[in-house]
Amino acid sequence: MADILVRNLPPATLARLKRRAAAQGRSLQQELFALLVEAGAQEPADALRLAARLRRRLVRTHPVQDDSAALVRQDRDR
Repeated sequence: MADILVRNLPPATLARLKRRAAAQGRSLQQELFALLVEAGAQEPADALRLAARLRRRLVRTHPVQDDSAALVRQDRDR
């Protein structure tokens, strides 16, 4: 199995990953391994299909979205 070295990881990112690992009851190494295996198993086309499905679901539950900028302008003009 291959080894990976990641350099210059921002401290905030490392802290979030450590918290995520602790929440899952795993070591940082185990959490990173699980994340990489999951990411490597997904095909980009699958992610696009999921995004499209979620967009369709949102449109069904919230069909009309007002432009908030127009609403703010209308309120300010009163």
